[in-house]
Amino acid sequence: MDTEEQVYVGDTAMNVKGLLKLANIKTNNAAKTWSQSTADEIRDSINKILSDAWAASAYSMVPMDLLIPPEQFALLSTILVSSAGNQSLLTYLKTNTIDYHQNGIPLNIRAAKWLKGRGVGNKGRMVAYTNEKQYVRFSMVPLQSIPIQYHGLYQLTTYYGRLGAVEPVYRETLAYCDGI
Repeated sequence: MDTEEQVYVGDTAMNVKGLLKLANIKTNNAAKTWSQSTADEIRDSINKILSDAWAASAYSMVPMDLLIPPEQFALLSTILVSSAGNQSLLTYLKTNTIDYHQNGIPLNIRAAKWLKGRGVGNKGRMVAYTNEKQYVRFSMVPLQSIPIQYHGLYQLTTYYGRLGAVEPVYRETLAYCDGI
């Protein structure tokens, strides 16, 4: 949990920012919340955040990963694209955004509990980025252990490690959208 918290929100005591709170990242507000939006408006807001990051990177990289709050993830999985009921909006969006048409792979949409209330006005935040070391990194020392200590029938093994900080190698490839 400490590692997950460090990656997503950082550590205020150490003045380290996480992936969801980085400075100098292109941030927009959604036209309206997804619960009040149509499927087309939701798709447009996702394409907008992808386009913003793409434009900021001088059209060199469309983000391949999208993080959204759990409530919005659940909403996408329940909205049906057509009256036939054969596909959820979540499945549809993976191959019907600019990411798929530019990069040739489906958009990786995942829920992240840390995004709930993270945006302006305590509303949900959406984050577009590419989860590859050349764009964003998190350095971490592998866990080390000390020799086993014997206490009667019990064996005690202590592990230790160090956490790093999120390093946005190319900030331009990230974008935020608040109020979804």
